Amino acid sequence: SRLSGLRSLVLGEIHLQLAKYHELGRFNTDSEMDKDSALFHLGVAAQLNNAEAIKSLAQIYLQKENDVLPSVTVPDTDENTNKGLDYMMQSAQKGDRASQVFMAQAFETGLGLGTKHSQDWKEAVMYYEMALTGGFGLDKDPSQAGDLYNEAAESAMAEFKGSLATKYFELAEVAWSEMDEEEE
Repeated sequence: SRLSGLRSLVLGEIHLQLAKYHELGRFNTDSEMDKDSALFHLGVAAQLNNAEAIKSLAQIYLQKENDVLPSVTVPDTDENTNKGLDYMMQSAQKGDRASQVFMAQAFETGLGLGTKHSQDWKEAVMYYEMALTGGFGLDKDPSQAGDLYNEAAESAMAEFKGSLATKYFELAEVAWSEMDEEEE
């Protein structure tokens, strides 16, 4: 099974490189970009759990700049936004901090969530926790976690969500107390 995982890892990287070559037009006699083939190979790399491919597809479908296929774009539609969010959530689950923060902010504000999702502060907190508390192999940052919980609490107060604000203020205090413990 470890061999199978290694094969998937290598195959995912091969498809990622093929996507880049198609964008450069390496397989066309006229050196024109083959967008469809580039997206196909990037999609296969993502299916093989390649983190870079997953994040790049998220960025492409969400109309964000990406480093893998910078000249590839897709139409700005609800369907593409939904696909992009699915990939961004996968990227966040794989531990990409920028993806975690993107999803947290999207769920906090309700902006850019497509048609499958809506504002959800519990989801926002989950993604903030991933990004700030060391989840998924990341280092803990209690100071930043406390600051963000405090910011979330203030946002909840502004929306007249007193009990939710209280919960976030308590979580901020817990995070800051962990910072004090680390200093001792």
